[in-house]
Amino acid sequence: MEMDTHAIAPVLDAIKLVREYGYDMVVGKREPVKGDGTRAETFRFGHNLGNTLLTKTFRLLFPVPINDSLSDGE
Repeated sequence: MEMDTHAIAPVLDAIKLVREYGYDMVVGKREPVKGDGTRAETFRFGHNLGNTLLTKTFRLLFPVPINDSLSDGE
């Protein structure tokens, strides 16, 4: 049984952006990596539901085009 859902390798790229390029903050985007690539397979139901509700709330309150309020700005 696999417990983690996100690869650790991209963290090295984020650290490089901070150390070498002086970024103050780096935000990663969670992407599905299992099966057919659907969020349902990678993220648990409760997490999907909570994130969906939170994202929709943010989109109602703020005019920003986000798809995942907990990780990306797209």
